[in-house]
Amino acid sequence: MAGRIAAFLLLAALLPASLAAQERGKSPEEMVDKARQSYGPAPPKPRCDKESQDPDVIVVCGELEKQEQFRVRTDEQAESDYARETMNKGRPPPAPNVDGDGIFKGPATFKLAPPVAPLIIDLEDIPVAPEGSDADRIGKGEKGS
Repeated sequence: MAGRIAAFLLLAALLPASLAAQERGKSPEEMVDKARQSYGPAPPKPRCDKESQDPDVIVVCGELEKQEQFRVRTDEQAESDYARETMNKGRPPPAPNVDGDGIFKGPATFKLAPPVAPLIIDLEDIPVAPEGSDADRIGKGEKGS
C-alpha cells in the first residue's frame, strides 16, 4: 500500500514538470515526429539508382559484405580452437568450478582453536560433607532448609 502511495506521489510531482517542459504551441503530432527524429532508428542507407536516364552511365550497385568471414585463422587461434574442441574427447567433461576465481585457493581464513584439555576430578579425593551442612542434606535427598 505504501509503495502505491509513493509511486502516485512521485508521478504527481513529475507530471507538472514534464508538462511545463513541453514546447508551447506545438501539436502532439509534431512533438511525436520530433521525438522519432531524435530517438528513432537511423535513416536507411541510400540505395543506388539502377535505372539511370543517361545511356552513357554504367551503374554498379553492391553492398559491402563483412570481411571477417573471408579471413583465415592464425595458427594460435587454430590451435586453441582445436584444443578446446577436443579436450574431453571420449570422456565426460570435468565438473565446473562453482567456487569462482580466487575463492578457497589460499590459506584458511577461519581456524578453530585447539581443544581445551578436559578437567579431571577425582571424586574419591573430595572430603565428606560436615554433618548438617547444605551439601550433607542434599546428599541425603532432603529438600530445603
